[in-house]
Amino acid sequence: MNSHFISKNIHQITDIQYFGSINYYKNLFLYTNNTIEVFDNYQKMSFRNRCTLAGSNGLIDLSIPVVGGRNKRQLMYEVKIDYSQPWQQQHIKTIKSCYGKSPFFEYFIFDIEKMLKCQYNSLVELNTALLNWTQKIVKLDNSIAFSKSYQAKDELIDIVDNRNLFMPKDFQSQHDFIKYTQVFEGKIGFQPNLSILDILFCEGPAAKNLLKGIM
Repeated sequence: MNSHFISKNIHQITDIQYFGSINYYKNLFLYTNNTIEVFDNYQKMSFRNRCTLAGSNGLIDLSIPVVGGRNKRQLMYEVKIDYSQPWQQQHIKTIKSCYGKSPFFEYFIFDIEKMLKCQYNSLVELNTALLNWTQKIVKLDNSIAFSKSYQAKDELIDIVDNRNLFMPKDFQSQHDFIKYTQVFEGKIGFQPNLSILDILFCEGPAAKNLLKGIM
């Protein structure tokens, strides 16, 4: 096992993401106990309602519209998805365009399309369904629980605060990225820390060992 994954920290608290980034999932493997924060204030311009893919011409952001998205006082678990906009069809179409030629496209696309066509009541419900599905795919056995109330950073005891660690504004600026062959790498270069979808479509079952750092 890589030394990166030998840590004295066994418990983290983190946000819940829409098809979370690769390093987000790598951290779920790193920490024995994971608490998902759902009582924090909803933040725009975060991965709570968006993910980043790689297309033939560069990075593509997929964003879920939310009801009252400008209300900064909403708690995360209260945020409702806005289904008046055809975002589901757009996301499915974009995912197919980005990964239709990937090695494991047929292996995952049916489940993904089925989940995205469901109308979940809240953003947390959708993200939880996607998290549970991904957890099964990569065989993530580490403990994952949801927060019962909000705790400020200075109130946490023996818990690493990784809330908002990976944000759209700088998600590719960190180091220690997982390297693998991407669909459009020859055209746009390797793009680190994309949505978990990227490594799943490109590496399939091998994504588990890559996330665990044992390949």
